[in-house]
Amino acid sequence: MAQKKLLFVDCCISNHASRTKKLCNDFLMEFKKKNDVIVETVIINAGSVSSFTGEQLDRRDGFIAQNDYSNEMFNMARQFALADYIVIGAPYWDLSFPSLLKVYIENIMVNGLTFCYAETGMKGLCLAEKLYYITTAGGYILQDYNMGYDYIKAISYVLGIKEAKCISAEGLDIIGNSPDDIVSKVISQLGEI
Repeated sequence: MAQKKLLFVDCCISNHASRTKKLCNDFLMEFKKKNDVIVETVIINAGSVSSFTGEQLDRRDGFIAQNDYSNEMFNMARQFALADYIVIGAPYWDLSFPSLLKVYIENIMVNGLTFCYAETGMKGLCLAEKLYYITTAGGYILQDYNMGYDYIKAISYVLGIKEAKCISAEGLDIIGNSPDDIVSKVISQLGEI
C-alpha cells in the first residue's frame, strides 16, 4: 500500500515565535505517530504566492480551456488535489486569517484540477479525506464569527474534501491567562483528534 501524503499549508507568517506554528508542529508529530504519511510543506509568505493580474488570469484561462495543467502556475493546485490529508495553519486575524492564505486559495481553485462544473453544480476533485485547520487567537474566537474557519470549511466542501475540523488555542493574550498552559492543554488533546 502506497504511503499517504499530508500537505501542510503553513501560513504562520509571524517573525517571532509563532504559537500557531508550535501547535501545527505538535499536531503533525502526533499525526505521524498514528499514520504512515509523507509530509509536504508549502510555506505561504510574501513572494511564495501572489495575486493574479488580468494578464495572468487570461493566460491561466487559456491553459484551462486546453486542459493543459502542466504549467508551473498549477503546481500548488496539483499538490493540493493529490494530498490525502491537508493541514492549514494560520493565526486568527481580524475575524479571519492572513490575506496571503486567501491568495493561496485563489491559486489552488482551478477548474478541471481541484474542482469542475457538473450538471448539478460544482464538484470537488481533491483526494483528501480530511482537512485540519489549526489556529491560535490572542482573544476568543466569536462563535458566530469564525469567518476564517467557515471559509475554509466551505472551500473544503467545494473541493470534495469529506471532513474539515478546526483546532484552536484561544485567549492567549488575555491578562491573567497563561498562553503556555492553554497551548499545552490543546496539545494534550491532539491524541483524541
